[in-house]
Amino acid sequence: MAGRRRHRARMACPRAPISFAEALQASALITFLYVASLYLPFNRGHRNSPQVIRRRLLTLSVLTVALEAYIRHRVPASQIIPLCKHAFAFLVATVLTVLLYAGHLAAVPLRSVMRFSLHDVEHRHEALRNYVLGPLFEELCFRRHTILMWSCHSWQHRVIISALLFALAHAHHGLSMSTSAVLLQFTFTFLFGIYAATLYENAASICAPYAAHVLCNVLELPNFDAIAHHARRNLILVLYALSLVAFGVLFAPLTALARPHSSASQ
Repeated sequence: MAGRRRHRARMACPRAPISFAEALQASALITFLYVASLYLPFNRGHRNSPQVIRRRLLTLSVLTVALEAYIRHRVPASQIIPLCKHAFAFLVATVLTVLLYAGHLAAVPLRSVMRFSLHDVEHRHEALRNYVLGPLFEELCFRRHTILMWSCHSWQHRVIISALLFALAHAHHGLSMSTSAVLLQFTFTFLFGIYAATLYENAASICAPYAAHVLCNVLELPNFDAIAHHARRNLILVLYALSLVAFGVLFAPLTALARPHSSASQ
């Protein structure tokens, strides 16, 4: 399947595709602009301050629109993937991500999963950032825009480089964290980046990685400690193993079903 995707991409590329050097420079610049925009003079302050959240989200919305315009100008039209042709990609990504978290969901009370709610006035801005607009802007920049810059290169380049830049973009959170916590965050964001990029590649829709991103932000890191100390630990571990097997079996066929027919026929 990956081989066929790469073959289609190479066949559809123009005679003068975006070079490796240009793709690397552009995707690195996208990452720099995304992180730097958060630290502009008018965006400084406590990250959970409602005023700071509003200003940063507004800045990111302007940046995202500008990047989309640049990508549509620079990337060959034959490589542009529709944003989200139908909602089925949401459902596919939700099912696959729930399978990844099956053990976590079985061990942790559901009421303790979501830290913030859009109905919670005190934390409404944090919920909007963490569960709605933050994932949207990150998926557009680090999946859509970055991957499209690599559209004429191999599947491995598109997935691994976008995942690496996504992980590096979150490194600024580590300024107040321990080394072990930074490494854990980098590993988790890199692995999620690979998962989200593969969802985007297979489903050819930003809706799929967006749905996965929102769910992962809601569920956060799997609570392996809660699983290890659960009264029904062995049963939960069996459930976890079976859900991971189901994830591996269902990933390719489900994401293929989510792929728009027009993209599949290219």
